[in-house]
Amino acid sequence: MFTLTEEVNTKVVVEVVVNQDYKPEYNDNKSPEYEDFVQNFTQQMTSYYKKANIKNFEGVIVTKVSPAVSFVRRYRSGSNGVNVTHDIVLLLQNNADFETQYGNIVNEIKEAVVNLTSCRKGDADCPGFDISNKTSVSKPEDFGQNICADIIPDSSLLEFYEALNASGWSCVTMCDKNHTNPKHCFNKGVCNVYSGIGPTCECANVDSTWYLGDDCSSPIYKVAFYAGLSTTLVVLLLTMGALSGYLYFNKQRQNRKRDVRESLVNEFLEEDVVWPKSRDHLPAPSGMYSNPSFSADPTNRQGHYLIQTPPRGTAASTRGDQDAASSTGASESPQNQLSINQPMQNRRPQITLGGGPWRDPPASWS
Repeated sequence: MFTLTEEVNTKVVVEVVVNQDYKPEYNDNKSPEYEDFVQNFTQQMTSYYKKANIKNFEGVIVTKVSPAVSFVRRYRSGSNGVNVTHDIVLLLQNNADFETQYGNIVNEIKEAVVNLTSCRKGDADCPGFDISNKTSVSKPEDFGQNICADIIPDSSLLEFYEALNASGWSCVTMCDKNHTNPKHCFNKGVCNVYSGIGPTCECANVDSTWYLGDDCSSPIYKVAFYAGLSTTLVVLLLTMGALSGYLYFNKQRQNRKRDVRESLVNEFLEEDVVWPKSRDHLPAPSGMYSNPSFSADPTNRQGHYLIQTPPRGTAASTRGDQDAASSTGASESPQNQLSINQPMQNRRPQITLGGGPWRDPPASWS
């Protein structure tokens, strides 16, 4: 921030028309004619403003010389005077009363310029040329920037400064909190203005800290970052190792199970399978039902069950014949009728591996 001195240079813009012909040489501000005209105008007007008792008057600076074409002679050759724009430089006290001082002086200048139009060449206290009634008095368009331009050493930095009037004028950069659009720096960052760059935050501890924002925001500490990154990589590697180990051992287990199944199937296919023979020649217990799948006489069926007929020559067969002979054509006695609730025996097939001899099953089948 630049705080202006006790006195501040400022200006008022005045435009007048000198009643004389405009020379083509005035188009070149390096020509002798242009320099002579400007020098003579500056001297004459400086003397006039001093005699008009303009307060805080410092001098006159010519900023522009151009032809003043009248409406009547617009379509004729030549011009109707020389239009001269110049600044009246003032030196004001830089305090809280600055605006009041400046306003009063502007009013004095307006009055002096009006009186200037009534002056005639050769009159006392008047310049040596005539001034037409085409005059104007105005304040600078950017009054504050013009104040800062007088004290900022580098003109390229002027755009980053702003004039403030708080108990006196001062010029502040965008690094100042009083600026209308200040640049904020966080985490103890320092703001500086550089030519061609503008306001920049210089962050603290850049050797051990990274910052994601250009305003020193979102710090990342390098030690913590590397520690977190290393921990994350270790956890990731361990997870990948555990997952790879699980997949490997699971694959091995699946392969072993498949090999065992294939071994059992191959062993079963290579062995000789011998099915047991039918044992229908064995006598069935009297009064019991036999499985019709192993019956030697498939025609002896009663309902869903088959009665096993004892072989001839046995005691059961002799007893049966005697009973048949004693019956003289009469119907069978109820005592010889078989009950349908008699238990039935199922014969189970057996497999013998290795081609060994057949072992007879026990006499009673369970």
